[in-house]
Amino acid sequence: MAYTPPAWPVSVKGVALDARGRVLLLKNERGEWELPGGRLEPEDAAPEATVAREISEESG
Repeated sequence: MAYTPPAWPVSVKGVALDARGRVLLLKNERGEWELPGGRLEPEDAAPEATVAREISEESG
């Protein structure tokens, strides 16, 4: 079954661990810590693609 993106905005978050088991957290615009992630985009093949893109963009 092929993935069909929803017609409304959806955000996804991911948990990224380093080799020592530490979790990647980022500060948002309100100064709060949160998991990396973002809004699903039409060009993303699946939610997993969004999480991979956002982790790459946000962590460098």
